[in-house]
Amino acid sequence: MRRVLVVVLLAGLVAPGVAGATVYRQLPAFTVVAGACPVVGGGASCTWRERRTIYWANGKAQTLQHEIGHLFDWYVMTDADRREYQRINRERGAWEPPGGGNSPMERFAEAYGWCKASPGGFPDNHSTFYFYDPTPRRYRENCRFIRRVARTPWPAGWPRR
Repeated sequence: MRRVLVVVLLAGLVAPGVAGATVYRQLPAFTVVAGACPVVGGGASCTWRERRTIYWANGKAQTLQHEIGHLFDWYVMTDADRREYQRINRERGAWEPPGGGNSPMERFAEAYGWCKASPGGFPDNHSTFYFYDPTPRRYRENCRFIRRVARTPWPAGWPRR
């Protein structure tokens, strides 16, 4: 099994040589393993939060971006960001309910995957996992939201690692 280390930075780092420069939100380093998830059977992809490891089973860009969306949620977003996503999408219920499954957290990861895999606009050939099937307008709103979160300076007490 081949392992690939991927480091992703969002919106930049501290501006060099500038006292008191703003630190924008960024993902921590993570690992991508080409292969099926060891904890979810059936050849599925998954993200192991504590190890910051993505198991990428199907080789599709949107799937990889969905899994990166989970890392973005866990390591970049605040609870206020999650509430804002739920407000934009008229979502209800627990963000990450016990046992997982269809939830706002999964639909956010789908939104992230769509935005990153189709940056030029609403995808023509898209998946609708977790009942995420936005209108083109809602798609654009979600992409703007994700970009805004990435460009927002860390709140006090962050980043949480």
